[in-house]
Formats: sequence, C-alpha cells, structure tokens
Amino acid sequence: MLRNLTASDVPAMIPLGIAFFEYAKLPGVFNVGRFSDVWTKLLESGSGLVVGYFDPSGVLRGGAGIYVTPDSLTTDTIAYEAFFYIDPAHRGRGVALLHQLETEARNAGAKRLWMVHLENEHANAMQRYYERQGFTLREHLYMKVLA
Repeated sequence: MLRNLTASDVPAMIPLGIAFFEYAKLPGVFNVGRFSDVWTKLLESGSGLVVGYFDPSGVLRGGAGIYVTPDSLTTDTIAYEAFFYIDPAHRGRGVALLHQLETEARNAGAKRLWMVHLENEHANAMQRYYERQGFTLREHLYMKVLA
C-alpha cells in the first residue's frame, strides 16, 4: 500500500533513513534527532513530502521524500528528491512509488521533479530506469568531503 506520510510517521521512517544512509555510504554519522526534526518540520510545513510503501502487515518498507521549493531561477515551484529507498526484500515497488511521488509533487504545484541516483554498482541500471520513466539526464552531482 502507498500513502503520503505525515509528521506522525517520522518515527517509522527512522529505520529507512538509517538503511539509506548505510546503503549510500554517506560520510558522517547518521543523526536520528536531526533526521526526525528536519522531516517533522518539512512535513508539517508542506515543504517536504514523503510517499511511503507499506507491506501487507502495515510495516513501512520504503519511501521517497522530496523538498518542494521555489526555483531560484524562475517563478516555478519545483521538487528535489531527498531520498528514495526500498528495503531490498521489497524491491519491485519502485515504479509505483515513483509514479505516486510524481502525482503528489504535481499536486503540490511542482512543475519539475529532480531525481538523483547513487554512483554505485547499480548506476547504469538506475539511469535506464529513470529514462524509461520519462526523465532526462540534466546534470551530474559531485560531492567533496570538506571536513
């Protein structure tokens, strides 16, 4: 089942946040308090949106979160992906999750949805996946650890 998450769902998002952080091999230390605070505020304010996938027993097994914000270059509202993660045992739900995320971004007034994918062993497959879903490659994102 897919549904939009609310601030009351943030505690259920924490295991997914941790799993995404580890899967992505992100630098630093995952901070549960910061994650909870940021997503609670984003969901309460409407500046963030998360679509969750729940297994038949009602456990949150995946989610995609976006920031909805004014474009700094135009008068358009746009949406940027913050995370897209599905528990490996529940993969295969990604297309439905992405389509629902697109619908919700559009409902929030976004004119464009920017999605990213990790440069890992699945990078080429993810590029093909997004292209099949109608996305076009617009830029590459680089990260440099400064501290």
